[in-house]
Amino acid sequence: MTDGRFGIREQVVLIGPVASGKSCLLYQIEKGEFNKQQELTYVIEHGKKDFQVETSNGRVPGRLQIWDTSGVEDHVEITSSYYSKAKVIAVCLRVSDPGWKVEADKWIQEITTTKSNAKIVFVATQSDDTTGTNYTEAMRTYANDKGYPFFVTSAKTGKYTDIDGVEKNIHNDFGNSLAREMGYTVTRNLSLESKSASAPITASPVRPRVSFDESDSFDPEAIIGFSLTGIGLVMLTFAFLTFPPFHLIPHPAVSTFLALFGS
Repeated sequence: MTDGRFGIREQVVLIGPVASGKSCLLYQIEKGEFNKQQELTYVIEHGKKDFQVETSNGRVPGRLQIWDTSGVEDHVEITSSYYSKAKVIAVCLRVSDPGWKVEADKWIQEITTTKSNAKIVFVATQSDDTTGTNYTEAMRTYANDKGYPFFVTSAKTGKYTDIDGVEKNIHNDFGNSLAREMGYTVTRNLSLESKSASAPITASPVRPRVSFDESDSFDPEAIIGFSLTGIGLVMLTFAFLTFPPFHLIPHPAVSTFLALFGS
């Protein structure tokens, strides 16, 4: 999807059962850190990752809007509403989950039921877990048989293995891998390349416009920021007008305000 300010904006949805590592993966993608205190997602959470693509008109900045969904079945009807606008849906399953195949079939059927045109990718999570049987290779075979790109990730170590078996950094490169699965030719920011060979691909830090139009995307952080600013101004005004010295100002508007809201 093209956007007037950001060039390209696309949506990614992370799905899978409860405690399958979706939230920790998103945190690592966005922050480059492992969140040891990660709580279970309630319905849905939002994150973002910027990238840069090569087009016939030169390099264009892009943004992935990533939705981390709850794995609770009671919330599926709500979270599945995000599938229709997604360009990629990532099915996330723990490498140590003995019921991974049942879960995989269930979530893929869920996507099929919604008639989403999104590309499905298979993400094996928590690859650092060595406490039980590791089903990574069985998952890989399953994904290959169905034609799904397969990634192996560890939010704890910050590493993942891409579809070619190359180990990479989640924070720097995973968003770029997802953008490539969308068909984009992702390029590296040359100014960052000169500093580090593994530097992240980022666009200019321009915030996309805020929109409530369902045909467009919006940045929830911007809306929250505007709301908190408005609330703060109202509280500051109320505190100022009810402060004792303000009672001495001889003005009808002040008297009316104090009569309604003053102490």
